[in-house]
Parts: sequence; structure tokens; C-alpha cells
Amino acid sequence: MTEPAGAAADGGGAPLRVTDEHLNAALDELLESGALEDDGGGDDDIQKELDEVASKSNVDQELAALKAEMASSPAIGSGSDSTAPN
Repeated sequence: MTEPAGAAADGGGAPLRVTDEHLNAALDELLESGALEDDGGGDDDIQKELDEVASKSNVDQELAALKAEMASSPAIGSGSDSTAPN
């Protein structure tokens, strides 16, 4: 890479201002040259969120099934248990 315009050759000049545009251009250059590989790391966050939503959906379904099961079974502590305190 060449030295940006306005940068002093000895490093004692004005500080460089790096923007997202500069960083993205540098990353693109590294990816194109093969010096850097794109591992698709951005998908990890998305996949994590999708897994959380799927997990929540499964929990909701299991909870609904348990509630339905409890509604159809005899009530616990209805007095039919002989070991229950009076």
C-alpha cells in the first residue's frame, strides 16, 4: 500500500484519520489478494439469534403441551392422597 496523501514520511506529521471507508477498502484489497480469507464470521451472530428464536419457540411448545397435559390429569393435592396433612 502507498502512504496516504498528507502523511509525513518520517511519521512526525499530522495524525492520520482512518474512516470506515478506508478500512473497508483495505479489507477488500486484502481479501482480493488472498492475504486474508473471508470465513463468513458475520453469519455467526445471525445464526445465534436464529437458534435462540427456535429454542424459545420449542420451549413455548413444550410449555403448552405440559399445560394441556396437566389440564387433562387429576388435580394434585385434591384430597385423594392419604399422606396429605389435614
